[in-house]
Amino acid sequence: MTDAVRVDARAVRVAPRTFAFAAIVLGAGLVRLVGVDRRWLWYDELLSANWSVHGPWDAVLLAFRFDVHAPLYYVQLSLWALAGRSDLWLMLNGVAWSMVAVAALMHVLARTEGDRVAFCAGALLALAPAALAHGDAVRMYPMLMALTIWAWDAQSRWLSGAPSAQATALLIVSQLAVLYTHGAGAVMLSGCLLYAALKVAERRDAALLQRWALAELTTAALAAPSLVFGRLRDVAHAQGADLAAAWETWRFLAAGALAASPWGAVLGAGLLGVLVWVCAVAPKRRLAVGCLVFAPMLAAALISLAKPIWIDRIFVPVVPFLAMALAFALTAQSRRLKAAAAAVALTWCGIGVAGQMVREKGDGYRPAAAYVAAAARPGDLVLVDGERAYWCFLWYFAGPDWGHPREAAIFTSDWRDGLARLHPRLADWLGFNAKQISVRVRGIEAAALQQAPDARTRPRTTQHELFIVRSKPDGAPIEGRILVESRRMQNLVVERWR
Repeated sequence: MTDAVRVDARAVRVAPRTFAFAAIVLGAGLVRLVGVDRRWLWYDELLSANWSVHGPWDAVLLAFRFDVHAPLYYVQLSLWALAGRSDLWLMLNGVAWSMVAVAALMHVLARTEGDRVAFCAGALLALAPAALAHGDAVRMYPMLMALTIWAWDAQSRWLSGAPSAQATALLIVSQLAVLYTHGAGAVMLSGCLLYAALKVAERRDAALLQRWALAELTTAALAAPSLVFGRLRDVAHAQGADLAAAWETWRFLAAGALAASPWGAVLGAGLLGVLVWVCAVAPKRRLAVGCLVFAPMLAAALISLAKPIWIDRIFVPVVPFLAMALAFALTAQSRRLKAAAAAVALTWCGIGVAGQMVREKGDGYRPAAAYVAAAARPGDLVLVDGERAYWCFLWYFAGPDWGHPREAAIFTSDWRDGLARLHPRLADWLGFNAKQISVRVRGIEAAALQQAPDARTRPRTTQHELFIVRSKPDGAPIEGRILVESRRMQNLVVERWR
């Protein structure tokens, strides 16, 4: 009887902890759903969707054919898309990964730092402005937050005891997951790797160092295809690193959607001050905060000296460690540090919630497709300037089943040269020789302008109109036609010619 009472008492003691854990994870998901009904997919997300809704094999082919990133994210999104292809369902994939990241951070910290730090960090990540800014993204960043936490946990477990074969395997697999999800995966892992390297060096154990170096060399060898692939591709919107870019990125990591506001500067400065304070008064925290938070930015800056890779969103996987560092400050012994951290944490949560309430997502493809669908008549022609823009437009004009990007050939010189080296049977099997350069929707023909260069001059009866969707006005007249309307729709211009 006494034993039963003790068991029941223990269950009562555990319940509040379990409830708090579940409440924070559920709250993270609910806050990410605020305003989701007024959002739709923007250009990069539409590419993710188009590459992922045809199944895992096609996701691999399309990623290697068209993207800078290795295909792991697209493969898992393709499995998610088996249950639905709506914008909302695809955005829920990002919400789910965000919840996994919050749960993973609390789980790891509860084991290593205790419940107080774990729950503080989990709540901060649940309301983190930068995490919320990507919380429903149909891109890999919510997934990368969860994977980076896993890689850090695998490193910590490997270092905490005698390295076993299982621990080494988890160490390698967790890092490969990051590297095969994003072209800048090495940057995202740099903090974990530096932290582990310094921890190993502290022990002055040559055998341990050899085992760790062998595990990391094995990871690098297995990740070589992804690393080489990323090195051969360019990202047009990446920039070089300087102090201005670093400060802009720090403001984004602190304030997310409201980074450009004065509050972004205030929170960015306050957060930086608290982190420096933690490093100054808590030597045991210094290594973790310095490596996990700041090393990725330093790594990106050094790489950008040779090849610009600096983009704000590649640092989103740092946000869980920012939440952890702020949780360290909130649970520190210094009352002054606690007070300063509380002020920063309240501002952090307030800006996160405020940004989520006003945040919008989506660019001009949905409104442009809606306008053309309402204005065009059977027999009209729609041309979209750019093959990828054409796929994005068709997602909303014809629906997710409009066709297949693999068959909408892109006639670049590099692609022609690559196809020339493939055996015809292999090219046929991969679907690279299939051509679908136009789609007919309700009697309206839609094509990519580059794929149908003669389309603007095809004979048409006088009642048939021409719609051109561009990123900016062209200004060039079209023989035999009159421009009757030009509408700006966010980042797109829709021209209507008679």
